Amino acid sequence: MHARFGLDFAGKEEARREVHRRPSSVLEVDEAASVRFDTAGHAFVEGDNLEALRLLVPPYAGRVQAIYIDPPYNTGHDFVYRDRWAQGNAEHLRRSGQVDERGSPLVSNPSSAGRYHSAWLAMMLPRLALGRELLRDDGLLFVSIDDHEVHHLRMLLDEIFGEDCFVAQIVVVGNRGGRDYLRIATGHEYLLVYGATPDAPIRELPNPSASRPHEDAGGAYALRDLRNRNPKFHPGNRPNLFYPVFVAPALADAEGLCPVCVEPRPGYEARVEPRNRTGEGSVWRWGRPKLQAAIAADDVGASAVVARRKRDGSFGIYEKHRKTTTKPRALWDDSSVRSETGTIALRQRLGAAVFDHPKPVELVRRCLQIGTDRDAIVLDFFAGSGTTAEAVIEQNRIDGGTRRFVLVQLDEAIPESAPARAHGHRTIADVTRARVRACLGEQEGVRCFRLAPSDEPRWMPPPVTAPEAVLQALREHEDALRRRSLRTWDRAVRCGMPLHATLRRLDEHGSIALRDEGRGRDLVVSPRVPLSLRDIERWDLREDTEIVCHDHALDDATAVTLAARHRLPRW
Repeated sequence: MHARFGLDFAGKEEARREVHRRPSSVLEVDEAASVRFDTAGHAFVEGDNLEALRLLVPPYAGRVQAIYIDPPYNTGHDFVYRDRWAQGNAEHLRRSGQVDERGSPLVSNPSSAGRYHSAWLAMMLPRLALGRELLRDDGLLFVSIDDHEVHHLRMLLDEIFGEDCFVAQIVVVGNRGGRDYLRIATGHEYLLVYGATPDAPIRELPNPSASRPHEDAGGAYALRDLRNRNPKFHPGNRPNLFYPVFVAPALADAEGLCPVCVEPRPGYEARVEPRNRTGEGSVWRWGRPKLQAAIAADDVGASAVVARRKRDGSFGIYEKHRKTTTKPRALWDDSSVRSETGTIALRQRLGAAVFDHPKPVELVRRCLQIGTDRDAIVLDFFAGSGTTAEAVIEQNRIDGGTRRFVLVQLDEAIPESAPARAHGHRTIADVTRARVRACLGEQEGVRCFRLAPSDEPRWMPPPVTAPEAVLQALREHEDALRRRSLRTWDRAVRCGMPLHATLRRLDEHGSIALRDEGRGRDLVVSPRVPLSLRDIERWDLREDTEIVCHDHALDDATAVTLAARHRLPRW
C-alpha cells in the first residue's frame, strides 16, 4: 500500500460533502438597516457564511475578483462556528481512529488537542472551496492568519486551489515591539495569497518614494543605469549584450544630457562599453535592436536613452525611467499596517473600540491594489468589523473605481460587558453594519439582507402505502407549496441575479424587475396572485425578460401567451 502525501483530519469527508449541500436558509431583505437600497451597489448579508456562500454561487460564480478574509485564528477561545460536523472529544477520537465504536482505545496516547485543528479545518474547507468557485480566472484570495494554523491552512489551500496557484506568504508586522510574554517576542502575522489560476496577475503598488527629477515632453523621469550590474551576466555568457555606445558631448543640453547612437557617426566621438569599476567587461540590459529603437537622432528630449558625464570624466549610459510603481514585497513592515491603526480607524468611525483587533484599512486596501481592477467585485465572508468595506470605499475614492463589496457576517453575540454593548451593538453583525453606514459617501448605499430558516415544505411519504393515503399526502404537499411565501430577493439570487443588480419596483404587491448589467440579463420576480397579462404589459419589459411567479398566479392562457415572449422558470 502506497502512502499519499497530503492533509488528513477527522471530519474531512463530511466537510467535503458540505460543499455540495443545498442551502437550507432563505434570504430576507432588511430594508430598515439598508442605506439607499434601490440604488445601492454594495451588499451585506447577516448569517452563517457557509449558507450564504451556497446562496451566492448562482449569481457570483466566476465573477469575484478578490476575496479577503480574516477567519478565526483558532487560538483556543475564538472559535464560534458550530457546523453539523463540529465534534466533541469522544466523537473526534472515534472519527480519527483513536477509539473504536464502543469507545475502546486503539492507540496508546491519543491527542486531545487534535480535535481543535480538525474542527477548524472542517469549518474552513467548504467555505474556501465555495469561495474558490466564486473567483474569476484572474481572481485572488487573501487570508490573514497567524502561527496557530498557517501550516495547516497552506496545505488545505494547496489542496483546494493547487500548489501552482500559491503566490506568496506575506509577513505582516502588526506589532513592532512583539508580544514579549512569549518565549520569542513575535509581532507578526501572515497574509496567504492564492490565485484562482496559476497565471492570476499581481498588480504593482504605487511607489510614492520614486524620485523623478528630470522632465521632457513625455513627463517626469529618473535616470537608470543601462549597465546590468548583476555579475552573473558578462560577455562570456551574454555576448550580444556587450557592444559600444557612442556619445556626442557637443550636443549636451542644459542638464548635461547627451544624445547617443549605436554606430560611429561624426560628432559622436566618445565610445562607451559596459564595464564595472575595475574595468572588467559587463553587459547592457538591452540588446542593440531595442536600444536603436529607443534613440531619436541628435535629440535628447525625444530619446529614451541618453548619456551623462560622471565625476571621473567618463560617460554613463542611462534609460529614462518613468515607472511610478513597484513590485509588492513579501514583508509589510510600515506603520500603516500596524494593528493599532486598525483600532484607531474603527474608533474614529464608531466613537469607540467596539471590536477586538480590527484589521488596518491599509492592509486590505493594499490587497485591493494588488488584486483588483477598478470595477471589481470584492468578497469578505468573515466581515468582522467591516474593514473590507472601508478599504473598498477608500480605494474607489482614490482611483475613481466602482468596486462593489459583498460582506457576510454571522450574528455572533457580543458579551454584555463588552464596550460595543454600551454603544448599542448586540452582535458583531451590528458592528459591521454600523461601520459600513459610517463609511458610505453621500451617493453610496448598501443593501442589507438576513438569512432565515427556510419555509420550503418537505415531501414526507405517508406511513402507509395505500393509494388513497399517498394521493392525500400529495394533495396536502401541493397545498403547502401554494401557501409558501415567495421572497423576491431570495428567488432572484437563486435564479442567478446578483445582490447589486439594478432594481425597479413594479407594483404595490412587491413585484420587482432586476437587471444584471454585467451579463445583460433581466429578471422579474412577482409574488402577486393572480397575475394577469394586462398587469405584465404595464411593466414594459424587454422581450427576453425572465418572469418568476407563483405557479398558480397565471391561468393557462396567460402562461401560453407569456411563454412566447418570456422565459418562465419554474419555482
